Amino acid sequence: MQIGMAVRPKLELAGNYWDEMGNGTEPRVHTVMFQNALDEVGATDDFIRENLSVDAMVCGNLSAMLALRKPLIFRAVGSFAVTEFLFPRRCAQLLEAWRRNALSVEGIEYHREHIGIDARHASGFFKNVIIPLVEERPEVAPEISWGALARLNSSQRYLESTLQTLTYGSAR
Repeated sequence: MQIGMAVRPKLELAGNYWDEMGNGTEPRVHTVMFQNALDEVGATDDFIRENLSVDAMVCGNLSAMLALRKPLIFRAVGSFAVTEFLFPRRCAQLLEAWRRNALSVEGIEYHREHIGIDARHASGFFKNVIIPLVEERPEVAPEISWGALARLNSSQRYLESTLQTLTYGSAR
């Protein structure tokens, strides 16, 4: 999303990416940390492939589509801002369940870290990306809002289908 952005939004997005890259420390790269969580709960590639819901794929594909299509960049900004805003609460709830089930401290590190990091990223996204973009180009506000609402809607559908599956054994 950094391509073509002004310096202030570009720096915020770069800081977000650098955190995802573990600030240059391989064991802290978020894909490595997330894999540790998957390993802890025994979520193999086969398990994920067999249990991946359509709603989960929609969330991921929406993010990828918005980020990879330059004409949709402002929608991507709205979508990713909402992601950063929502994730800390979800991580905090997962952390409680993780502890309740006496799983390892190492396995939950990815989610524990995101409670603080993504709260900062959400704030930075609004202050250093969205506000400057809308101040410079007010006409992009509806596009940013579209992205935010699309992410909220896809997340709601995903969480509702997951709850349905956990409660009744299959999605509607």
